[in-house]
Amino acid sequence: MLQPNNPSGEHKEQHPETHDYIPLSEQTIISTLARHMLLLQWRYFDLTGQFDIMTISGFVISVHEHWFFVTAGHVFDEIEQAKKQGYKHHGWEIVDNLAQDTETGKKAILQACPIDIDNTPKLCYFNDPDDGIDYAAVYLSPFYRNYFGQRVVPLEENRWRHAEELLPDVALMLGFPASAKQQFSLELTGTMLTSVSLRPTQTIPESLRKPFNRLYAKLNDDVLNIKGMSGGPIFVLKTNNGEILDYQVIAIQSGWDKETRVIAGCWLDLFANDLYDRIIQSEQEWETQKKNEIALDSTV
Repeated sequence: MLQPNNPSGEHKEQHPETHDYIPLSEQTIISTLARHMLLLQWRYFDLTGQFDIMTISGFVISVHEHWFFVTAGHVFDEIEQAKKQGYKHHGWEIVDNLAQDTETGKKAILQACPIDIDNTPKLCYFNDPDDGIDYAAVYLSPFYRNYFGQRVVPLEENRWRHAEELLPDVALMLGFPASAKQQFSLELTGTMLTSVSLRPTQTIPESLRKPFNRLYAKLNDDVLNIKGMSGGPIFVLKTNNGEILDYQVIAIQSGWDKETRVIAGCWLDLFANDLYDRIIQSEQEWETQKKNEIALDSTV
C-alpha cells in the first residue's frame, strides 16, 4: 500500500538541474513520446443543458504485460462531484490524439473509441488531497490494445523502473491543456499536445506542500495555463543535438501553483510497483482458486 513517505523516511532526490539544450522538434516529441499518450474525454451536459467535453491527460504503461491508462486520481473525483451538482453524464471516449503509426512513421488520424470508465476496473485508485497522493490506473483490455494497434505503445517496465540510473539533461511534462481544446464535431474533441520543460526546485509553495513524497519542479516555458495537463507524464531525457538518446517516465503531474509556476508530481515507480504487486497477488489467488476447483472435481 502507498505510504506518505519512503519506508526509510528519506525523500527521493530531485533530478539534477537541467541545462540549456537544443529544443526538441515537434516531430521528435511526437515520434518518441506522444506514442505513449492517450486522451480521455468525459462528455456531459452542464447545468444550462449545454453539451461540453472535459479532456483528461494520461499515458499508457505496461505492468506485468497488462496495459493501464494512468492519470491523476483527482480528476475522477472532480467528475463525480460535478455529477452530484447536476451535470449530466453523456459518455466516455478514449483518443490517441497525436499518435504516430510505428510501422509507417506517419501521423495517425485522430481516433476516438467509447470506453465504459464507470464499469472498467480502476486498479490502484488513490486520491488523498490532504496527503498529496494522486494516482489512478484504468485497465485497458485486449480490445483496446487491438483497437489502437501500432499507434499506441505502452511504456514498458524498463521505462518506469530505475529512473535514477539515467543522468538526464532535459525534463519534460506532456499533456493536453484545456486551453488548447479544439472542437471537430459534436461527438469528437481534440487538443494540441503540449510539452513544457521543467527544472527542479527546492522552493515549495504552501499550496502544494504535502506529507507525501512528491516531485516539485518549476516551469521553464512561458505557459499561461496548464489546466487539463493533470495526469500527464513527466519525462527525463538524455539528448544530443536535438535528438532523444534515452528517456524515462518518472512522475504524474498532479497540481500546480500558478503564481510561482511550480508543479507537483507523484512519483510513478512507487505507484507502478504497488500495481505490480496487486497483479501478482491477483494471479496467485486465481491460480489457487483453479487448483482448488480441480481438486474438488477430482473427488466427485
